Formats: sequence, C-alpha cells, structure tokens
Amino acid sequence: MLPQLPLILALDLGPIIQVIFFLVILASGVAKMFRESKEVQRRADQQRPRPRPRPQPLDDDVRLEPVDAGAARQRPQENIRSEVEEFLRRVGEEDREQRPARQQPRPQQRQRPRQPQIELIEDDSGFDVDNRPRQSHRKQRPLSQPDSRPEPARVHQESVAEHVSEHMKQGEFAERASHLGEVVAHSDERLEARLHQKFDHGLGSLSARREAREAADLATKSAQASPTALADSLVELLSTPQGVQQAVILSEVLNRPADRW
Repeated sequence: MLPQLPLILALDLGPIIQVIFFLVILASGVAKMFRESKEVQRRADQQRPRPRPRPQPLDDDVRLEPVDAGAARQRPQENIRSEVEEFLRRVGEEDREQRPARQQPRPQQRQRPRQPQIELIEDDSGFDVDNRPRQSHRKQRPLSQPDSRPEPARVHQESVAEHVSEHMKQGEFAERASHLGEVVAHSDERLEARLHQKFDHGLGSLSARREAREAADLATKSAQASPTALADSLVELLSTPQGVQQAVILSEVLNRPADRW
C-alpha cells in the first residue's frame, strides 16, 4: 500500500475530482426530480374525486348482484329511493310498536264523594215536600241566640255617667253663652266709652288750642300796647276763672317742658 501511494500522488487528480463532482450534482438533480414527481402525484390523488361507497345491504339475506359501472351510474336515483323506502318502513314499524303502549287505558280518576244534600222539613201549609231520610255528614251549627242575660250594673253606671256629663256640658255651654253675651255687652260699652273719650279729648284739644291762640293774640296785642294797658288787661284776665285757665294754657304753650320733647 505504501509503495503505491507515490503513484497515486503522482497521478493528476483534477479530472477525477471534476467527474466525481459532476456525478454528485447529477444524482442530486435526479433525486429532486423524483421527489417533485411524487409530490405532483400526491396532489393529483387528493384532488381526484373519491368514488361513492356502495350502500350496504339492510338485511343479511339480501345480497346485491354485481353490476357494471355504467348501470350503477344510470340508477343513482333508484338507490336513493330504496334507502328512503327502507327508512320509512322502519319508522312505521317503530310507530306500530309504540302505539299499543299509548293506547293503554288510563287509570280512572278517583271519584269524589258527593256532598250531602240539605234535608227538607215538612211544611204544615199542605205542600208536598220530599221527606226521604238523607244522611248528613256535616254537623249542624246551632243558631246564634240573642243574649238574654241582664246588662251588668257597670254598663248602667256608665250610661248614667255619660248622661250626667252630657247634661253638665250642656249647662256649661249655656253658661258660657250667657257670659259671652255679657262680654260682648262690656266690649261694646268699653268701645263706646273709648270713642267718647277720644272724641271729647279731640274737642278739648281743639278748644284748648283755640283759647291758647286767642290768649297769644291777646298777649301780642298787650305787648304792643302801653304798659298800663297791659297791666289792666292782665288784671282783667286773672279776675275770672276762664281768664286764669287761659293764662295757664298760655304759659304751657310758651314754656314747653324739655322732658316731654
């Protein structure tokens, strides 16, 4: 082996390497083409419509006769019709099986006991009345009788007390009415007295003002006259009660009190 190594190294490896490289490229291209062809075939198989499966026989005894493809294509409606008829037949059988169960007689309802009728009593007026004995399951309630017990003394006392209180209320109302008349009369008298007082006071104030005005005029005239005439007029004024009253009013008018203003 070692003696042959120099011979191998001495050979020109360039063409050999080129051939090997070419073979590798060729093999990879062939493999790629093979894979693409398989992919195309797989897609074609997927897109191809699948054949419709034949319906299985409904009964075990019935077997389908072999027919050719042309006859099967010409009679698709017959197969569908047979399937529909078979389905309807089965539904009818199930309905016939369930119908007797539905038609079973229902249990009769328990009858309620009839209520007893009212007994009729014979009438003395002569009319025919049904007097047949009838059983009555209901207890007759006793008729409510009026209470014949005497009223207790407490009720009587209460009625007497109510009567007395009502009488007292009536007397009190009459007394209040009489007092009300008296109050109205007193009110009228007070109102009339107050009106008279106001009217008299108004008249007195008017007369006092008039007298004060006259006294003021007299004093003015006296001041304008001579002192002797003024003294004579004052003496004449104070000699009479009316003159003294006018002098007092004049002093009140001329000398106003400071505590009132």
